[in-house]
Amino acid sequence: MRVFVAAELAPVAREALGALARPGVQGLRWAKPEHWHVTMAFLGEIEPAAVASVGVALRGSGAPAGRARLGPATTLLGRGILCVPVTGLDVVAARVAQALRAEGFEIEERPFRGHVTLARARGRRSVPPSLRGAAVEATWDVDGLAVMESRQEEGGSRYEVLERVPLSGDP
Repeated sequence: MRVFVAAELAPVAREALGALARPGVQGLRWAKPEHWHVTMAFLGEIEPAAVASVGVALRGSGAPAGRARLGPATTLLGRGILCVPVTGLDVVAARVAQALRAEGFEIEERPFRGHVTLARARGRRSVPPSLRGAAVEATWDVDGLAVMESRQEEGGSRYEVLERVPLSGDP
């Protein structure tokens, strides 16, 4: 099963993102609003029995609650992803990654770049630069994380929350 750890969005962030225009652009696939999240750590394919260890790692991470800031505007991640940056969760992401590694999971070493993916260009296409720069802002408290499964299905991915874990560590 494909698993990742995510910070879920509060209603204020969902409303702000929902107010953005979603023009029909050939070759661009918009993310479903129910899929919006901030990926804190991507574990990839793991055995179903290992999901419990993810929760154990998160509970023991000492990761503090955080204050997430969405925005200030849409931007591109590479040439194929339209997203909105999310700041304020760097310490949370670092402690989560450290705890998952200590539990034996392989987590990429690249720097955390908090964001919410809005759309992806298909194939070798690029997101039109005109979609960059749309103003969008929100702040919310992140006091827990979700262990999520991503399933590839006909018509796109489906995400399912496997477990929610509260954050309670010191900053």
